[in-house]
Amino acid sequence: MEVTRQAVIHADPATVWAFAVDVERWPAVMSHIDRISRHDDSPLRIGSAATLELHGLPEAVWTVDSFTPATRFRWSARLLGMQWSADHLVEPHNAETTLLTLSVSASHWQARLLQPLLRWQANRALEHEFAGFRTACETASPPG
Repeated sequence: MEVTRQAVIHADPATVWAFAVDVERWPAVMSHIDRISRHDDSPLRIGSAATLELHGLPEAVWTVDSFTPATRFRWSARLLGMQWSADHLVEPHNAETTLLTLSVSASHWQARLLQPLLRWQANRALEHEFAGFRTACETASPPG
């Protein structure tokens, strides 16, 4: 099961990327996330891990397994017996906006069985994430 959504964020890519990798700020503007706690203090990179608690779900450790600076990161976790992955892609859209692509996937026989419910929940979670990115990035001052 995979859900991919895109949205234009009215902020430059550097601002959107800065928020994307500052995952500990997410719960302040994303209502579906109760808590995120990084396991280290270094900048986000391959191998970085964080304990993430989504509203109504048990906490899980998410580990970055793909990272392209200023552009993309993907992290994965084992949650509810399924392997989950979440991908964050930041691309310039035009001179003043950014195209943000978010993807969530789950794999395991349970994911196939529960696909309609998981797809609905993933779409809701992505809407909360886009709203959070807009709140954090469209009102922020550009970095630098």
